[in-house]
Amino acid sequence: MSVCLEKMNETERRCGRKSSDDEICYQVRGKFAKSKDEPDDDMLPDTRWVKLASLVDNNLDEEACELLDTFARNLLKVAMAARKRLRDDTE
Repeated sequence: MSVCLEKMNETERRCGRKSSDDEICYQVRGKFAKSKDEPDDDMLPDTRWVKLASLVDNNLDEEACELLDTFARNLLKVAMAARKRLRDDTE
């Protein structure tokens, strides 16, 4: 998962970005076409960074949405545990 911060230009890195500019991306293994105009049978397996909005727009089903929700909850738990370890180490 990424919040696409690696795509920030120099000014954005120095001054920050609007929260509306940030888009969560997931690294997805799937079949991708080179362009929207290609037929489905020309799609090749690949791993790419895909914006969450694109996943939803391309008919992400309810089961996949639940898996993303589970991932997000677990990510929060990992971040909270890391902060606790940091606090414990500084005391």
